[in-house]
Amino acid sequence: MIRPQHEFVFWKFVIAAIVVVSDYVVNGYHLMALHEKIHYLKPGDIMLGGIFTLHWTDTETYSCTQIRPLREIFRVEAMAYAIDEMNKRTDILPGLQLGFQILDDCGTEQSSLAAVLHFVPGDIHKVPDDGCTCPDIERRVDIVGIIGPPLSTNAIPTSKLLNLFHMPQISHAATSDELSNKRIHPYFLRTVPPESQRAQAIVDLLLHFNWTYVFTINSAESYGRNAIDKFTAAAPESICVAEHLELSSELLTDEGFDKVVEKMLNNSNARVVVLFSLTREADRLFSALKRAKAEKIFTFITTDREALDLGQGGHAGSVAGGLFVGSVKTVVSGLNDHFKSLLPEHHIENPWFMEYYNQYLNCSERNNSCNVDFHVQESQTYASGVADAVYAYAFALDKMRRDLCPGNITCEKLKEAARDGDQLLDYLHNDTFIGCNGETRFDSKGDIMAKYPLFVLQYVNDRYELVNVGKVDTNTDTVFIDQPINWNTGNVPPRSRCGEPCGAGQVAAFRQDGCCWDCWTCYHNEIINTNHSGCEKCPSGFWPTSDFTLCEKIKPTYIKWTDGVAICLVTLAIVGEIITIFVCIFYIRHCKHVVIKASSRELSSILLFGIFLSFAMIFGFITQPSQISCLLNRLGFMLCFTIIYAPILARANRIYRIFSAAKRSAKPPPMISPCSQVTQALMCISVQVIINVVWIFLVRPIPLEVMPIRTERRVELYCNITEAEVITSVAYNLLLLILCCLCAFKTRRVPDNYNESRHIAWTVYTVLVIWCAFIPTYFAIKDAVTKVAILSMAVLVNAWVNLVFMFFPKLVTVQRAESVAV
Repeated sequence: MIRPQHEFVFWKFVIAAIVVVSDYVVNGYHLMALHEKIHYLKPGDIMLGGIFTLHWTDTETYSCTQIRPLREIFRVEAMAYAIDEMNKRTDILPGLQLGFQILDDCGTEQSSLAAVLHFVPGDIHKVPDDGCTCPDIERRVDIVGIIGPPLSTNAIPTSKLLNLFHMPQISHAATSDELSNKRIHPYFLRTVPPESQRAQAIVDLLLHFNWTYVFTINSAESYGRNAIDKFTAAAPESICVAEHLELSSELLTDEGFDKVVEKMLNNSNARVVVLFSLTREADRLFSALKRAKAEKIFTFITTDREALDLGQGGHAGSVAGGLFVGSVKTVVSGLNDHFKSLLPEHHIENPWFMEYYNQYLNCSERNNSCNVDFHVQESQTYASGVADAVYAYAFALDKMRRDLCPGNITCEKLKEAARDGDQLLDYLHNDTFIGCNGETRFDSKGDIMAKYPLFVLQYVNDRYELVNVGKVDTNTDTVFIDQPINWNTGNVPPRSRCGEPCGAGQVAAFRQDGCCWDCWTCYHNEIINTNHSGCEKCPSGFWPTSDFTLCEKIKPTYIKWTDGVAICLVTLAIVGEIITIFVCIFYIRHCKHVVIKASSRELSSILLFGIFLSFAMIFGFITQPSQISCLLNRLGFMLCFTIIYAPILARANRIYRIFSAAKRSAKPPPMISPCSQVTQALMCISVQVIINVVWIFLVRPIPLEVMPIRTERRVELYCNITEAEVITSVAYNLLLLILCCLCAFKTRRVPDNYNESRHIAWTVYTVLVIWCAFIPTYFAIKDAVTKVAILSMAVLVNAWVNLVFMFFPKLVTVQRAESVAV
């Protein structure tokens, strides 16, 4: 009978076995029975358990079959070596020896659970005092913590079982994100980052090489499905899956794998494959690729573990050139020499060593897979996770020793306290240990953060090797490539996208499949919208930047002082003003001369002022438009014409009336005095002033920025002179000009010695021709800069014509008269 003090523990064990293990335990014990006497045991004061996957399993007979790759035995030796190194140190657990017991789970959940039952707390396996005996119970050892198993599919159920007994577990290779859930797996830790980080690393890799159209393949079990789910969750919308394929060796025949390869070959745009698969399914996939003679067509992105398995399985040629995100690992110092020192003639405690030696290391015998350099070189890097797990336990136990027995080197209390799983777990979480990758600690989820090494399987020195070509930092989403890569497509990375990247100013129009796209070019005045789904017009006066993502304000165009047209106009204006000033001075000096007096000095002064103002207006037209310049331009533009035409009209009208009245009587007509003439001229000018003032009040003078053609990068800056204002002023000045022409025409028969009317006729006829050319040209041209240039030319020509025809003849006459007098 079981004593009462053992009853609770006993039933706890029974319930755990029924609920968690179920029928797996039956099959697991069958497997363990075959290896009951095959375990790696080294006694110690504090014992650690190890669960490793050293053999394959026959699922029909539940028996362990052939051995797995050499790295598995390397991991076993890494645990033994790391514990031996800790025992040699005097600063870690002085006076105490760490021991271990290692079991082989053959890669199945059943045998992993059965192995865990060997490691549950020792109270269950104690022999009752009443003499009751249980089979094989004497062989049990008290374990404080477990290292392993390596497979996530086995780590998940074993973690759930160990939770019932509050026993810490550190896996060196299980990467499933499910194990980060501390509500379900509170006692699970690991020395490798979770799969989500590796999935993010693969996403960073795809984005780095612009592989946006890929196949995804996973094996039909929890590892493959969880890994592909994490990849899908981490992948942004820019990465599109051409087709998702799931492999199952139990459901698919060779013909089924051939159809999978056929699907891959039919899609010529996707040439990169993201693979998360167990070795068995991946091996059959690559065999199908070989049958289809498509070994060099696809570039595989997967983990270094899978790449190494495929390379050792005879598929190195197909896998070579792919990129493999490695585990966070490094070489354990001294382990390589230790492993090479293990020879059959020495006493080898490891019960599985001879199997591996005959398969991988004994090159004196037949063995096609024997390649010592390849297997040992590649396998040693997988041991750091195991060594780090040993170091984590050792440092945590040593910290517990210092807290329990401060100041004492030896601590007997530690042996009993270490069996408290909750207390040991707290030390594991809160303590920092010096591992193979330096100072390391677990986060709140029991995970570690690190940078992933990046490998390529390449043919080097007559053999295939995993070559480290860079790393992926998931903290910054950065890929570092520091070594050349021999791609299976040549010297350039393969192309795997469903369409060429759209250039600047183009948007992708996706087809019905949601993956492939065509590029559509936006108009010149459009930018790409925020979600890159279409084009948006820039507001008037704005233009897209070089990358077509923002609209920037267009610098307005206007005549500048440095422009060639402006220089010519200003030169003519300055020369005209100088000559006008010279004429004024000449008139003042010869104001008593009969010719000057006959031409009406007062009206000539007004006319000279109008000519001078016309030349001055050129500077206003060329100045950058502003509110003040626009006000002055609108006031002076037509006013300068009126100031010129008004005195000419008054003078022509005076001549006409004088000669018309002389035919009838000798009495002079009224209103021909200089004062009357000036009054008439000022009255005509005042009408134009009134017109200008009215329009200024109706339309406030401001500079305008106008984009005449929305699809051209051009904004014009000019004053807001409306066409109605121009027509009104032009109509009035044309009226004055026509009246001048009429008076000049009627006085064409005056005596020959009175040629003043002839000069007026030449002036008004020439100006009328200029106006006939100017008016249609001004209204026909839409370019503001050209309009300003035409306007300036019209003003200049008008001023020069009046200056030449109205004043130069008088200057010549006066000068000749003075010369004759002398």
